[in-house]
Amino acid sequence: MQNPDSACCLPLCSLALFPSNHLGFSLLYNNNKRVFLMTKPVIVVPKGMEFIRDEIGYAPAVLANGTLYIAGQIGRDDSRQLVTDKEAQFVQVFENMKRVLAKAGGDFDNLVEMTSYHTDMRDLPLFMQVRDRYMKGVLVAWTAIGAAQLCGAPGYFLEVKAVARID
Repeated sequence: MQNPDSACCLPLCSLALFPSNHLGFSLLYNNNKRVFLMTKPVIVVPKGMEFIRDEIGYAPAVLANGTLYIAGQIGRDDSRQLVTDKEAQFVQVFENMKRVLAKAGGDFDNLVEMTSYHTDMRDLPLFMQVRDRYMKGVLVAWTAIGAAQLCGAPGYFLEVKAVARID
């Protein structure tokens, strides 16, 4: 039995389709509820992160069917330099995530899952303090993983990847 709320079994007159926006998806309104119809996955590249796509060869994030998959963000600043102070590096990671979320039309309230990689698990209290500055009251499914090294180089303390719903 099909879900009576799904667009596939509603009369055509209850649907309204709007053209694709700059993020590559169309909006379908089903009884005044917005539903995304993806035409194709969209690469999300905030200003200043073009080198990730162009030189390193991956996307900072991909938006597919209303779900934003954010690649691991590290503590590198706009000049592509590693932030060396541990707390400042954690802040930079969240600033980078904030830019990716904003480019896709979201913010930290849209996060549903987060995975953090730490070179020293004793840093979790500091990580949680920084996280809470950005994710005030936002609870997500979170996994913290210890790693011997990140980014193939010393000095990287943290990498965070995440999944968000962009409605």
